[in-house]
Order: sequence, then structure tokens, then C-alpha cells
Amino acid sequence: SHLVANHQFKLPWQEDAPIDRIQFTSPEMVETDKSITFKNDTFELVIDKATGFITSYIFNKTSFLKEGTAIRPDFWRAVTDNDFGNGMPTKNINWKKASKNIKLIGLKTTRENDGKWKTEASWLLPEVNTTFISSYFVSGDGSVQIYNLLKATTTEKSDIPRIGMVLCMNSEFDNFSWFGRGPWENYCDRKSSAFVDVYQSNVTEQMVPYIRPQENGNKTDVRWAALTNNDGAGLMAVCYHI
Repeated sequence: SHLVANHQFKLPWQEDAPIDRIQFTSPEMVETDKSITFKNDTFELVIDKATGFITSYIFNKTSFLKEGTAIRPDFWRAVTDNDFGNGMPTKNINWKKASKNIKLIGLKTTRENDGKWKTEASWLLPEVNTTFISSYFVSGDGSVQIYNLLKATTTEKSDIPRIGMVLCMNSEFDNFSWFGRGPWENYCDRKSSAFVDVYQSNVTEQMVPYIRPQENGNKTDVRWAALTNNDGAGLMAVCYHI
């Protein structure tokens, strides 16, 4: 016998699993002329005051961000064959310029009632005549919640290729796991055959060898994704709304 067809559908109910929360010391905030640092005995996170970007994150003495890089807003992606067909690399280019020429116009840090620290960074995107705001909420357990807001522009008429943030981790974090659609690449208009599950892979296996190098390896409906090293240390990104 062999499989002719299959299908996955979502059941019409959901129950959240209980969460056991460990109590951690609330982080202290140290501010200098160049940076804002949140830290306790477990972790340390640094925000550059000149850019508003997170430039360092250390947990249990393990550094996760590649030196010289940062977590920063991004509105561009690699171009696909279909994009070339509709002229996207030319008519949408202002969003790539906006990613590169982002200018910090505001940075404010406050203490929340629950002990978290909130830092709000605001940037001007001159090429598309609008602003982007990121709010970082830093907790004592080392978790960081990031809320992003891209305000509407009245002058830029082209579609936005992508809205998100980019970061570069050290190469040792090569193990990749995610809860979403897989195991192969999938997109919003090509995902029915990619079932929702928890998948284990590595970074190298995400590359799809198209004849012309282009954007590839995308995953949709991702609840969380994690990159870890062989010791199990790593970063997990969690989507709170899907």
C-alpha cells in the first residue's frame, strides 16, 4: 500500500498548558554615555545609545550575538525570480534604503510596575517618510519581549517586502528547531503540503539550491523557533499571536 493523499486541519479548541515560572532577581539598569545595560547574576543585555539596537546578549556566561552585529529593524529580503518579473528590485528599493539608513530619533527607558524594564527606541526612515518604533521589555529571567510598530507612510506607494528584525548569531548555534510548518520551505501561497509540527534540523539544511541564488528556506505559521549549540544553549524566538 502507499499514501495517496493526506490533509491536516486545526481542531476548534485550544487549552494553554500551565507554565512553571522560576523567580529571578530583577535586573539592574546601568546607563553610560554610550550604552544602556540590563543585568543580574544570570544575564546581561546591552543597548547602544547611538543606534537604539541591542548589541550584546549574554546568558550564563554564553554570548549569543556575533561580535560587531546587532538586533535591528529590517524591511528587505533577498529577491526571487518572481520579484524580478514584476520589477520589485527597482520599484521597492526605497525599503532596502530605509533598512540601511535608519536614524534614531528617540530612546527612553522606564521601570514597569511588574519589575520589568522598558526601553522604547524610535527611528526615522527618511526614504519612505515614516517612523518605526521598538519597545524592549527586559525581565529578570533574561527573556526579552519586543513589540514593533511601523507607522503608515503617505508618500511611499510600493509594497513592503518584509517587516521584521535581523540578528546574526555565532556560528556554533547551528542546531535549528521550530514549531510551525515544515519540514521543507513553505510560503503563504504554498504551504498546504507543509504540516504543522515540531521539527529538528540544522542551519545548513535550510538552504534550497535554486539555479539562481534567491530568497529561500522560509517557514510559515511558526509559533516558536530556536537556534542552539551542541550543549543545548541558544536563543528561542516566540510568536505571541498567530
